[in-house]
Amino acid sequence: MSRRNLARSKRRGAVLLACLGIVLTMAAMSALLLQLETTRARQQLFSADQKRALNLAEAGLAEAYYGLTIGMTGVVGSRGAPARFGDGLFWVETTELPNELISLESTGMCGIGRATLGLVVRRVPVSIASLGVMGGDQVTIGNRVLVDSYDSRESAAPTGDAPPSNSFRVQSNGDITVGGNARILSDAIPGPSGSVLLATGATVTGATTPSSAPVTLPSIDMPTLPTKSFTSPILPTEVTLAAGEGAYDGVTILAGSKLTVSGPATVSIEELSIGALGHLHFDTSAGPVTIYVKNWLNLDSTAKVTFSDRDPKLVTLMVGASQTIDHNGDLLPDAPVNFAYSGVFYGSVYAPQARVALPSGFEFFGAIAAKELAVGGNAKVHFDVALETESNGDASAVSKLAWRVVDVPAEVARRLSPDPFDALGVDATTLEKPVDAHEDAAYQIHILYIDLTDTARTYRGPEAAFDWSQVKTVTKILRQLL
Repeated sequence: MSRRNLARSKRRGAVLLACLGIVLTMAAMSALLLQLETTRARQQLFSADQKRALNLAEAGLAEAYYGLTIGMTGVVGSRGAPARFGDGLFWVETTELPNELISLESTGMCGIGRATLGLVVRRVPVSIASLGVMGGDQVTIGNRVLVDSYDSRESAAPTGDAPPSNSFRVQSNGDITVGGNARILSDAIPGPSGSVLLATGATVTGATTPSSAPVTLPSIDMPTLPTKSFTSPILPTEVTLAAGEGAYDGVTILAGSKLTVSGPATVSIEELSIGALGHLHFDTSAGPVTIYVKNWLNLDSTAKVTFSDRDPKLVTLMVGASQTIDHNGDLLPDAPVNFAYSGVFYGSVYAPQARVALPSGFEFFGAIAAKELAVGGNAKVHFDVALETESNGDASAVSKLAWRVVDVPAEVARRLSPDPFDALGVDATTLEKPVDAHEDAAYQIHILYIDLTDTARTYRGPEAAFDWSQVKTVTKILRQLL
């Protein structure tokens, strides 16, 4: 081979080696860039999954908190059967702490994201009076209505000088509409987005600044009472619900008949109807009367309601009714609460899921709160500040105290499957929605009772394990959350 050809061949080999080096370098750089891009994509995916898991944990806390406000335990799902929400899942565990505190821990999982949040809350028994004069959705005050306050411990009616009060106010989470020449001798506090709408001549002596946050209407803790029978009279007659505790399916009083409820009494009634020209009398001479109405309260416009004492602390109506359906069989829908009779009422009325409308010319002494409140023209509402000192365990509110990020349970954190359902070994199609995954409250009872053989007996333990069919008469009962 000539020298010229040999030199040319060497140059070609050098170029080939250089090209090969460049290709290898580019391949290495491409592999490195691919690895970096893959790592970044994984980081972005993990970040997105982690945010979704955090949102799910927050949703779990919100669901548990809502459950506590309506009387449930706060437990939502479990690790073995979590609640499904979108592409992820969550469950909430609770721990009872001293001083009425409850610790909530919510774990959310989505993709490879895992997050656990903690919240400490306190369940606080509240009195109806602490809500003032309230309509949750809205308050409508008619023309020439007077809303003021007094102290039943010092006088039987307002004297002109308003007593000191921490609770007396008219409030709503929506608007407060005040009719012409009406007077509210207190604050009128609308919701955060609401307003106080004053007609001509209407006055509010206190503040009208909207609240900074909505006010939750506490749930009613409906008691479990011994079942008793009651036959509603057909012919005009007088009947009595005797002192003590009892649960009744329905109580209907028609024209010419009179029903007396004797205290001390705690009564639960599915439907309480005082029809046209019927008469309801509260005999509190021996003690207070508390009536729970589950499905329907009807006080007809021509009915009569009377009281043995003019002390609002002695009568309480707790109304859990919420549905507008046909209750009396006339094929027309009936509102859950019909408070239509003309006259006077002394006591507390609480209907967190229903509208309460006081008729024109009505005079109310005590405390009243409802989902919606309307007061007819020329009516008077006298708030009794003495009720502020009455601690009422029949309604409870839940307040938030502390929020924090909690370590994800180790056995959950180690399971990094991109499918959270597979990581927990659960079938997504069998899991419940959050609203259906709540655990109902369980109670422990201490009960003294007379059994069917007229023998006095006592029981202390879970209510679920108690045989109510063996009870003839309840002497005393104490119910506590387990």
